[in-house]
Amino acid sequence: MQNYPNPTNGLIFVEDNAWVDGQINGARMTLVAAKYPDTGTRPDIIVNSDLKYTNYDGTDVVALIAQGDFTTGLVSQDTIRIDAAIIGPKW
Repeated sequence: MQNYPNPTNGLIFVEDNAWVDGQINGARMTLVAAKYPDTGTRPDIIVNSDLKYTNYDGTDVVALIAQGDFTTGLVSQDTIRIDAAIIGPKW
């Protein structure tokens, strides 16, 4: 597992499972977890703790797009706040 800085174009594409948490401030981010071409093994996005905006005036935006499932972690808080648009498949 690695941490990466925010890219200047705001787009992160990974071909593996992705664990996401933290807080953004003045950023517009899109995270895509997918394999191309589709091999049948579809990556998931997992959130273990809060994923929050700092500003609620439109300057902070997060989109999470999973080719596989979107889940909360096995060991996570009882209440999790996720400030993001979430897109996942319905197979």
